[in-house]
Amino acid sequence: MSLVPEIEARPWVLQAPSATPESGFIFKDDESVKTTNGMDGDESFLQRQYELAQLDQSQRVNWEMIKKLTVCGVAFLNDAYDMFAINIVAMILGFVYYNDAKGADQNTVPKKWDTLIKIAVQIGCLLGQLVLGRLGDKVGRTTIYSASLMIAIITTIASAFSSSMVKGFNVFIVLFIWRVLLGIGIGGDYPLTATIVSEYCSTANRGKLMAGVFAWQGFGNVLAPIVSIIVTACFMSKIDAD
Repeated sequence: MSLVPEIEARPWVLQAPSATPESGFIFKDDESVKTTNGMDGDESFLQRQYELAQLDQSQRVNWEMIKKLTVCGVAFLNDAYDMFAINIVAMILGFVYYNDAKGADQNTVPKKWDTLIKIAVQIGCLLGQLVLGRLGDKVGRTTIYSASLMIAIITTIASAFSSSMVKGFNVFIVLFIWRVLLGIGIGGDYPLTATIVSEYCSTANRGKLMAGVFAWQGFGNVLAPIVSIIVTACFMSKIDAD
């Protein structure tokens, strides 16, 4: 049974304007499914190639495309929020843990701890891009992308509950560990998002839709201080009483 019945009468399944025998495009004849470079094809690979060809030829934005772009866009918003909210959190931690310090050190996190918690996500991002990006090619991009989002969600919640749980591990060390793991999730999100969005967009819309997804980072940057202002205003009376 052919997976592409509507083009059964034609001697080819996929044909690009510049396709040549050396380009590796898939062809279909009466005997077997094969590629022009001599490799045997299979039905699932053939179906995937056909779906991608249909997306490339489509000029309209379909529901599947909107769904993927929404998920990827919200994920990018969350990534930016998690990355840049730490600048405001560091100031809050200074008021909480160094309120009794003297002079210029009062209400200020020491430089070593301030730097540690701020570079944690970048360290994790580097590891995440190298490890999860590669796993996406081996295991499957959708599977690894879902795993990276789960890592980011879980570690974000865990970071909010950071405390001096164990002797010798103060709140900044615990926060550093959670944010490194958070960075791994974010690092996996970046390369996989670009690939997934490119696959589900037509060539006519790919550039602007890619730019639209990455633009969600800007909203995440703006959202971090807005949430901080709202939360601070809600607890202002308790802050003044303390």
